[in-house]
Formats: sequence, structure tokens, C-alpha cells
Amino acid sequence: MAEHIVKATIDVDPEAMMRVTALLKRKGYQMRRILLESDSSQEFASLEMVLWSEAHSVETTRNVLGRIYSVHNVEII
Repeated sequence: MAEHIVKATIDVDPEAMMRVTALLKRKGYQMRRILLESDSSQEFASLEMVLWSEAHSVETTRNVLGRIYSVHNVEII
């Protein structure tokens, strides 16, 4: 499988990004790049990652991230 870009909206919480990256790592994803930016309200943050995995499809990635309660929106490019 090729690299794909994942954009997600997550809570602004010190542990939110850790939960996302730890789960993806446990599932076997390789992270090429991670970018986190908070919005002006400081309530949510935009998380952009470049992921690579031989074993997982794009839909599987969306489903894995959807299980995390601090993730509100997932878009895969």
C-alpha cells in the first residue's frame, strides 16, 4: 500500500495526540510525518499525518481512528 495523508480533528488535550499515535503504532502503521495545529478557539486541533502500511486499507485506517473518543472527524486524502 502507498502512503496516504490523514487529516483529523481532535480535542486539544495533551493525551489526545498520544492516544492517536500509540493506537496507530500498535496497529502496525508507520508514520512519516505528523503536524498538529490548534484552532483559534483552542477547543480542537487539526492533526495531519502521512501514514504507510502494507497491511491496512484506507477504510481500516478511518475505522481505527473512529474508535478514539477524542477524534471528531477523519478525512483521508
